[in-house]
Amino acid sequence: MNPKQAEGISVAVYAPHADSGKAQEFANIVAHQEIIFSDLFGALPDPDIAVVELPDGTLREFSAPGVVMLGHRVWIPSTAIAR
Repeated sequence: MNPKQAEGISVAVYAPHADSGKAQEFANIVAHQEIIFSDLFGALPDPDIAVVELPDGTLREFSAPGVVMLGHRVWIPSTAIAR
């Protein structure tokens, strides 16, 4: 796990060591998107979030309150989360 702070939001990034170098980039993207949606729809009760890399052969992506799971094949931030 790589706990990161971005724009005042705590983003926990769970990824294999080989892919953990992208942790801060994911934290920045996720925090920025969360701020945009909070401005549009209202603040979340708990703004902290976790981003999890799933192994290939499982789900492409999944989300639930406070967590976003992305398959390994979409782990590249520029394709995983719209900027």
